[in-house]
Amino acid sequence: MPLLLQPNPAYVIDGTYDVLSHNRAAEELFPKLITGADRPANLVRWVFLEPVARDVLVDWEPEARGLLARLRTQAARHPADPRYPRLIDELNANSPQARAWWPQYEVQPRHSGRKRLRHPGRGAIEYAYTAFHLAERPELTLVIYNDDGGTAGATA
Repeated sequence: MPLLLQPNPAYVIDGTYDVLSHNRAAEELFPKLITGADRPANLVRWVFLEPVARDVLVDWEPEARGLLARLRTQAARHPADPRYPRLIDELNANSPQARAWWPQYEVQPRHSGRKRLRHPGRGAIEYAYTAFHLAERPELTLVIYNDDGGTAGATA
């Protein structure tokens, strides 16, 4: 499905933020997110454990905090799903920020909005993004980014 959305970066995630499908534009915008490793790519793991994420997410701290709050919301909705404690334990073990922020009990629903991302070839760009929940499988979310041709300021 995201392939049809080229050239806009797009991906489909599940409730634990595993990336189930993506297009080439998303792979370019989020380097090292899709690695082809033996486990699925995971957006939360990428944000907190992949150093390049701090470069890509211009406003890393508020973006990371918001993502962690959305993960907490998802985990609360699925208390019997063992994937959430495993992911949360991994984040707490390997990210000082996740370890410090998790006990603050912030929650946040998934939403649409704007965020500044550093594109590898075009610099910092302000993207509008929209998150669509799939009617047949509401635990899946299609996220589409659009840069509207504008930039967010600095280009490096």
